[in-house]
Amino acid sequence: MNLEELQDRILKKFDEAKKDCDRSIVFWYDEDGQFSEFIDKLDLGDIKIWRLMPNNNFATKYLLESVDKESDYLIYADFKRPANEDNWLLDIELYSDQFSTDKVSLIMSDLGIKDLSLKDIVGKTVKFFDNNKMVDRLKSYNIEEYNEDDLVCGMISSLCDMKILDFEGSIKNLIKAGFDEENNQYYKNLSEFFDLGLFWNRVKKEFGYIDDNPTLKGLFMTIAISSLVNEVSFALPEKLKKYVSQKPSSCAVFINHWMSHYDDYEILQKLLIELEEELDLDSIVKRVDIDTYITAETFSIFDRSLIRKIIDSLIDGEENYDDYLKAINKRKGLYWYRRYRSIYEALYFAIQIYIEKKKLQRGFGALDAKEMIERYTNEYYKIDYCYRKFILNYDDVDNPDLFVDLKENVDNIYDNWYLKSITPCWNDSMLNESSEFLIDGVRLQENFYKDEITKVLAKNDRDKIIVIISDALRYDVAVELKELLNMDTKGSADISYMLGVVPSITKMGMSALLPHNIIDINDDGLVFVDDIDSSSTENRDKILKMNYKNSAAINYEDFMGMTREEGRQFIKSNRVIYIYHNAIDAIGDKAITESKVFVACDEALEELKKAIERLNNLSVTNIIITSDHGFIYKRKKMDESDKIEVGSEYKINKRYVLTNERFDMPGVFSINVRFLKDKPQVLVPKNIGIFKAAGSGINYVHGGSSLQEVVIPLLRYKNLKMSKEEAITKANIVLTTQNKKITNNTFTLTFFQVDRVDDEEKVVPNTFKIYMEDLDTGEVISNVNTIVADKKSQNYDERVFKVRFTLKSGNYDKTKNYYLIIEDDSKILDKVPFKINLGITNDFDLI
Repeated sequence: MNLEELQDRILKKFDEAKKDCDRSIVFWYDEDGQFSEFIDKLDLGDIKIWRLMPNNNFATKYLLESVDKESDYLIYADFKRPANEDNWLLDIELYSDQFSTDKVSLIMSDLGIKDLSLKDIVGKTVKFFDNNKMVDRLKSYNIEEYNEDDLVCGMISSLCDMKILDFEGSIKNLIKAGFDEENNQYYKNLSEFFDLGLFWNRVKKEFGYIDDNPTLKGLFMTIAISSLVNEVSFALPEKLKKYVSQKPSSCAVFINHWMSHYDDYEILQKLLIELEEELDLDSIVKRVDIDTYITAETFSIFDRSLIRKIIDSLIDGEENYDDYLKAINKRKGLYWYRRYRSIYEALYFAIQIYIEKKKLQRGFGALDAKEMIERYTNEYYKIDYCYRKFILNYDDVDNPDLFVDLKENVDNIYDNWYLKSITPCWNDSMLNESSEFLIDGVRLQENFYKDEITKVLAKNDRDKIIVIISDALRYDVAVELKELLNMDTKGSADISYMLGVVPSITKMGMSALLPHNIIDINDDGLVFVDDIDSSSTENRDKILKMNYKNSAAINYEDFMGMTREEGRQFIKSNRVIYIYHNAIDAIGDKAITESKVFVACDEALEELKKAIERLNNLSVTNIIITSDHGFIYKRKKMDESDKIEVGSEYKINKRYVLTNERFDMPGVFSINVRFLKDKPQVLVPKNIGIFKAAGSGINYVHGGSSLQEVVIPLLRYKNLKMSKEEAITKANIVLTTQNKKITNNTFTLTFFQVDRVDDEEKVVPNTFKIYMEDLDTGEVISNVNTIVADKKSQNYDERVFKVRFTLKSGNYDKTKNYYLIIEDDSKILDKVPFKINLGITNDFDLI
């Protein structure tokens, strides 16, 4: 360095020092006296130069603090700076600046590192500062005042390709890059440009990981097992205790934060599954009670163990149904639930079927037809709903072998107990009522137009009525649609029912819903409404217009394909509109796709919601959703004894025979088809069996007289003419814990779901993220908990959530506030101040 360069550096140093005060004093300890000869040649303008010598400390102090208190001074010493305890000028140095010309000092000066105690760290990591890319990234973190943690973490973050200063993220990147350290680019960066001793010391400080030969694999195992210790109440075997660190809470928070990161959580899943297999955690968990790990979420083995135990208990006939449901609910907000969601959902609905069976253990009783249909629409339909949901989720399970025995049990309950019990009871009650399939006081499907449409038309000349007819929309599916509409749209839906026609098939049901004087069926099976073939949408449009000219029939796809203006004009031009939708029957009626009929039910729900939302946007206020018929679907193979032989002279369908002859045979229910012109007889099995007929597909059937086939939903929907946000209330929670002082790394807080979920009141489920945060630094200092507020119970105790929190290890200022953050859809709803006063900073004793 020449004189001019040296002079420029010194002047620059004084310019920096002048920013904070009027007078600047800069100390320069030139340890080897390399620049002693330059001192007398320096031209620093008004800045005075004073040579410090070992024996003029007092004179120096007297000069600076008594003789000349105004001038700027460069204090030059050609020896090493004395230790603080021997430094007579320490008090002056504390309000002065330092200048140095060695490489480390120049680095520190360039970065603005004022803390001289960091010189050793910079000295050990000089190669880092030779890499401009790494240095630029470190500078981008905008560290205002360097301390040891920020400097070390900043360099590690830079070498691990972090966009922000983030030690936790750096460790995550290191683990994601693999445990083979020779081929781990980030670990190679640390080896080449950093000091591994400094790195592992920082890891020890954060996670309590101590090893004579530390490795990334050992670090991950320690973090994972230490997180486990923080969650369970059973004692770990000796072989795992060596992996338990002295800071399990920080390990637990690290795992939790990674689990909450949706971009790369699958990598963590893979690593944890591999580790639990390597450590044979399954053999450990098998020996302990569920209560000791019910809220543990580090490893998936706890979910698999719980699932296995519930399945085994159900198969063994144990009836602890409430305990099983509570256990599933406790898992709902935990990490691995999303991976095993289909299994948990299938289990939940299987348990509900067991519960319903237990409620009805005395059977369906000697009810009359009206009581039977009312019980079905209020209670019994739930078994159809639960079976549908069970099969839907069972089909999504990755390992269905796990469910083989349970599925067989559920199939037997649904088929042999439920369907084969309720159907003959219902048909027997109908035989006692009328041979024409009538019930006093129950609306009939064939009177739909007269009862619903004519009433609207007679009221005034303005009101419109839109009817969506969804082929095979069974009653339980329609109830679910009602709940979805009440929860997801700004309108209000309610449901009732009609008694459908028999045979319960599309051409009969669709005809019955149209205005009609005479309905007839020809030898080819075509159904005519007032002499018009009713099988096409175009002809149904003609039938509607014959009764009222401003009417129209349209297919769902054509309606949804309209532009907004086309839709507006279509609605404007017609007062009565029938929209025909076919998602369920289109799948169920084909042998090759019948196994997907429950999937089609879900797709139908989504499509019908879209149609309602479209009509809402077109300002339609009165909408009815109904169906032509329902259906029976079961997975259990049809028994030969359930197949009924009928003479070949009849035209036979699987669930009905239409004939003009009198007919009487065991196991068959004969009904007079009153709405058809010649009033033929329809023969239907009293049970859920089928007639032996040509064709495939016997799991999905309709045409008979079972409740599932003939209870026709009548769902009324009204647009409330308000915004969706105004119409719908999300379930809310409140913190009920009164004590706002935290004295332990692990603690439990209690929350209460204020509003019960209710589709009638339009209160919908809500999901909350809850965690502790240091608002000064923006650091999340605890695990992130999830509360799923979906409880429907009126019982207050069942809407209480006890949530366990874990604080990261660290030193907390007991005088300042830390905040509990309650977040909904990434929007902060509340910040509750807490004081943290930990009796011990090492949480090893809390294990």
